[in-house]
Amino acid sequence: MKTLRNIGIATLFIVALGLAGHADRTNEIVNSLNPHVYELIKGLGHDTDSEIAKEYMAHKEYYDILSDKNLW
Repeated sequence: MKTLRNIGIATLFIVALGLAGHADRTNEIVNSLNPHVYELIKGLGHDTDSEIAKEYMAHKEYYDILSDKNLW
């Protein structure tokens, strides 16, 4: 029973580290975005920072080109 408890604690710890890492990565991406790109992605219907970071990373080249050309 003690071994099972230790496995459960270790699993919870690993899950917590994974969630914290995801949150840190999301914040890093969102904080590096040009404010206009952030608002553009948000206007597409992506409400959370996680969704915005995912959309940006999926189409990074496109958004970087828009940001470089200052098309706003």
